[in-house]
Amino acid sequence: MERDDAEGFVIDFNRTYNEKTALPQICERRFYDGDKDGEREFFQIGRRTTVPKSLVEEGRYRYVSDAVVGALCEGEKTFLVERIGTRDDVPTAEADVLHPVEAASKHVDNPTSLLVPCNEDGDEAVARWENAGRVRRFGDGAYLVDEEENADCWLHRHDGDEVVALDAEGVVVVQKKGENVGTPTGFGYVEEYVDLNEGVALAVYFSEKEYEGDEVYEGFLEVLYRVVLSEPIVDDGGACRLQW
Repeated sequence: MERDDAEGFVIDFNRTYNEKTALPQICERRFYDGDKDGEREFFQIGRRTTVPKSLVEEGRYRYVSDAVVGALCEGEKTFLVERIGTRDDVPTAEADVLHPVEAASKHVDNPTSLLVPCNEDGDEAVARWENAGRVRRFGDGAYLVDEEENADCWLHRHDGDEVVALDAEGVVVVQKKGENVGTPTGFGYVEEYVDLNEGVALAVYFSEKEYEGDEVYEGFLEVLYRVVLSEPIVDDGGACRLQW
């Protein structure tokens, strides 16, 4: 694989990531500053996928990025919920399922996002809101409207277990760019392409080894891609759990 092909792949993966990530809508995201953030705890959210080499060489990156980057962005939401929803300093609000934002407002200064799990209880709650005409959809996004209580917020689904309400200005996540994340272990990558990750939020690494093809594609590459996020910084009044 030529360097130009690898560079185009990294650029396209980051284009797709910037389109699909919900972090800037859910919370305040800022990028790593070594002077401010050197002592913070960070976590990586990553995936590995096998890619037909010909798609990379022919510049058909979108066939790959659209299919796989979304899964990583879903993982970001689950990460936020798991890290915030299990903290002792985050309060729990007992809520009427029909008015969750009103209940969250007792603990959260300005609830701007409601994160609801993709499980039976979450599906039932969303179905009740939709049947009541309270869910507005905008492309891939959804907005929960409560005209009775004058309380609206963005609605997000995730693969965790907790229902969490957030104020976008009360929760901060620090994200490292490629030059700050270090290199992966346990994965043989092409070292001369690592610098392509400088300045981008989604770091991409290409396997040294190429794999035999099949009846459709001549050969395959393995690609590792990841983001690195801090432990969420939650202000007083920045978040709460909901139970109904």
